[in-house]
Amino acid sequence: MNRLRLIYPGARASDIYLGENTCTGVESWGRLTFQQGLRECLTSETIRGDALVYKNELVYADRDPQYPFIIRAYNWTVGVECDVSRNGTSL
Repeated sequence: MNRLRLIYPGARASDIYLGENTCTGVESWGRLTFQQGLRECLTSETIRGDALVYKNELVYADRDPQYPFIIRAYNWTVGVECDVSRNGTSL
């Protein structure tokens, strides 16, 4: 979050979500962490060879200050991917 605020000074952790606007993270010590599971927040799951591939989008939206469920604009969207070996585990 510290680096993001260099570009977007008013950035709030509550304006960044994973997949759907109810999947927000928690900011601690300048870092934004998402606690949701791999099969939550509209995350897709596919198989590629020996790996399970989870894909989603990280979104930074401008929300209405009075009605936070209203999104006024999107600042950016970034695709994220997590590949997990089918014979392994993830934390």
